[in-house]
Amino acid sequence: MPVDLAFELSYLLSDKVGAGVEVKGVNFNPDTGELCVEAVVEGRGERRACTVVKPCRGLREEAKWLRCVSRTLTASEKHVEELARGLA
Repeated sequence: MPVDLAFELSYLLSDKVGAGVEVKGVNFNPDTGELCVEAVVEGRGERRACTVVKPCRGLREEAKWLRCVSRTLTASEKHVEELARGLA
């Protein structure tokens, strides 16, 4: 089953930010493990935030890093909270 990371992040981040978040883009750098999110935050406009997802470093195949990032974000709130702070 394919991972819809933008949908997952929109849901998780809306809950943390306390406002509607629509993720427009997700970029992942496999060399550094940096995940960046471009989103529109209700009442705040366009925002961008990044976090380093270390367990997913080195994964170059999109399907693999998508699954890894999804699992890591749902297992640990640290990354979601870091992204939410950047979007708030």
